[in-house]
Amino acid sequence: MRRLAAWTVLTGTFVLLAVFAPGVTAFAIGSPPGGFVIPVGSTASFTNIQFSACNSLTWGYQLNGGSNQVKATFPGGCGSGTASDVTIGPFATAMTLRVFLTDNHCSMTYYSDGTPVDHVIVSGTNPWLLRFRDSGGNCEIRTTTATNFVGCNFCVNLAISDRAITVSGTNVSASEAKPFTGTVARSPTAPLPSAVRMFPRPRPSLSLAP
Repeated sequence: MRRLAAWTVLTGTFVLLAVFAPGVTAFAIGSPPGGFVIPVGSTASFTNIQFSACNSLTWGYQLNGGSNQVKATFPGGCGSGTASDVTIGPFATAMTLRVFLTDNHCSMTYYSDGTPVDHVIVSGTNPWLLRFRDSGGNCEIRTTTATNFVGCNFCVNLAISDRAITVSGTNVSASEAKPFTGTVARSPTAPLPSAVRMFPRPRPSLSLAP
């Protein structure tokens, strides 16, 4: 599914129908191994954030395997809710990125790369749609892989911006009355221009009165 692909948030009992595979650790379906990568000068945007669950849930992100950055907590109560969009970056160095969902009721955190237990389905390609499953109302699937379900307890769209435009060129100097040939600065994605030749300004002609 792409950015605007439809996804279902279950209502009523807020129970996700699922067929669960045996409890094994695996990369999340559709997710890049080791997490997403934010290139130098780029940003990551989280939009269309939705909750639908009985359990209290917290979402956030993690950069370069560091501490979890909490962005919002849903109180649960068998209802639904939203959270504000979030944009992070740009960064001076490339960053690995993982999104996480913590089931506060069951004290379990699930990451977007499918660790420690895979509870997420990732679809699309920049933007991605991440659909997380919680641990179950009685924590019955806390440590069981859940990768075949309809809807989500937590959903978010993730988009990573294109690499920022950089300018490349060569420093040159020019002297009055001398021709100049040099390289013009350009965007990396722009067609390569021909060398630009600069000519001296014409000097005004002088005439003497007889």
